[in-house]
Amino acid sequence: MLVITGATGYLGSALLDALIRKDMRVRVLGRRAPQLSQPPQAAATEWLSADFANPDADFLDLFEGVSTVVHCAGVAHRRATPAEYQQVNVISTAKLADAASRAGVGHFIYLSSLNVVPASAANPHEAARHLDAPSEAYAASKWAAEQALSACCDGSDMRLSIIRPGLIYDTELTANLRRIASLLRRCPILLPDVGQRSLMGRSDLLALIEGCIRGDCGQTVGQSVIAATDGERYSARRIARAFLPRFYFPAPPRWAMRLAGSALDWWSDLPPGHSWETLSTVQWCGDLPRITGWQPQSTLETCVNTEARL
Repeated sequence: MLVITGATGYLGSALLDALIRKDMRVRVLGRRAPQLSQPPQAAATEWLSADFANPDADFLDLFEGVSTVVHCAGVAHRRATPAEYQQVNVISTAKLADAASRAGVGHFIYLSSLNVVPASAANPHEAARHLDAPSEAYAASKWAAEQALSACCDGSDMRLSIIRPGLIYDTELTANLRRIASLLRRCPILLPDVGQRSLMGRSDLLALIEGCIRGDCGQTVGQSVIAATDGERYSARRIARAFLPRFYFPAPPRWAMRLAGSALDWWSDLPPGHSWETLSTVQWCGDLPRITGWQPQSTLETCVNTEARL
């Protein structure tokens, strides 16, 4: 049996549906039961209550008969406090892994973030203890969680696979991509050629996770840390072109974009400079890492074009 956390989220919900379609037995841990797109076999899927935000949460009795844990749950892409990031993304993650190890679980698969990797890093698969601590709170919590998990699994028989995906896209968007696409629909303006980031299709990430579950990818084939992207480099302009209609306005001067970003920050109650930082951020964008048993199949453009044809 598999355990999945975060099954009500953007990635976890799609993963749960994919595993149910393959007739796998799944136990879901979370604060509320997931809304399934299809009715599962009663004996194949179950939900157990688990609150990762609760400091007193006890995960010790949740892993009977479980072979693999896929931990997708976490605080991400919202204005959380440092205490929330620490409790949910670090402390509860370590407690969950410790409980799984004590119960004899054989494989723990952790969904981290490529934001853990500095933009200048030569090796995106480097263990977190060899990387500088990120300055951004979300990335720092993932960096700390990776190290806590490594410490837990190093002294046990439980294998650990850490997956660091780039920002995830699909025909259904989330986070900053959804925000950008929504703005461009209302105001079709080409964005400036700034920023650099790595992205990854959700369907490709699901295939990678399933490969780790089967043992074709990840720690079972000697890659305990996997940095996963679609192999492309995306500037703000390239992302905008994927969402803009056939006719759009040319990019205004950068000073005008900064000014518009400041107005948007004020209107949306965002921290000053957030919108421009989102556009101009530079993240790790090296060559497509070689991952045993997996290759990406999509880019942002092919995914958006597929949606347009539906």
